[in-house]
Amino acid sequence: MKKTVLLSATLLALGALVFAQSFGFFEFNDSSSKGTSTITKTEAEEKINGKTVSTWSFEGKVTTAYQYGYVGVSIEPQDDAILQALHKGKGIRFKVLGDGNRYRFKVETPGGADNHYGKDFATSKNKETVITIEYKSLAQEPYWGEKKAFVPGEITKLMIQTVGQPISSYKFKVYDFEVVN
Repeated sequence: MKKTVLLSATLLALGALVFAQSFGFFEFNDSSSKGTSTITKTEAEEKINGKTVSTWSFEGKVTTAYQYGYVGVSIEPQDDAILQALHKGKGIRFKVLGDGNRYRFKVETPGGADNHYGKDFATSKNKETVITIEYKSLAQEPYWGEKKAFVPGEITKLMIQTVGQPISSYKFKVYDFEVVN
């Protein structure tokens, strides 16, 4: 399901600019491959550690009905200032209230099956975790296709995806995205 949502995203271009911008957003799962993994998204304004933030919460399950079961969320910047900040940055930082499971942060660039780059991260159960992903730490996803170097100036979207299966339940919340310069 694709929507445009208002997300308070903190993008620190040289440490000072704060944006509240629109992002194209959609959840995805393994249903196109006959999988039965589920994902439910909730948006909210919440107080976390004394600060009101816009959050995205995701929950569901990952099954083995599809051999490589998964769910995820794709975040597509709809504003050139945000996209340019991502292109010029050295990475991204965001906060997660997690469930103790591991997830994968991914970046997509134009191209075919060889255009995804990612890195796993861990969450702490019911505790805020700051995740910093430097672009230089991203590895090309192990798909078939041509090996190509990651170019930050070609970023088109960001993704967060489950890692492993089955996962009888998962639940995580993300907020406070920042570009690392």
